[in-house]
Amino acid sequence: MSHLGNLVRNEAMLPLTMLSLKVASNTSLDGVWQSVKDNINALDGFKEVCFQKMAFSWKAFK
Repeated sequence: MSHLGNLVRNEAMLPLTMLSLKVASNTSLDGVWQSVKDNINALDGFKEVCFQKMAFSWKAFK
């Protein structure tokens, strides 16, 4: 799961000025999800859990 934390801290994927993932654009989130699927071969049913874990990592990072 450390890959998810790296994604949310990657400025190229998500701007570091965002206050939370809730304000991220759908385009940004779709790009993040595609990267997750490409790197860890995640199923679509894992998307909600994945974004919950990324939101936790984002809050811990900020």
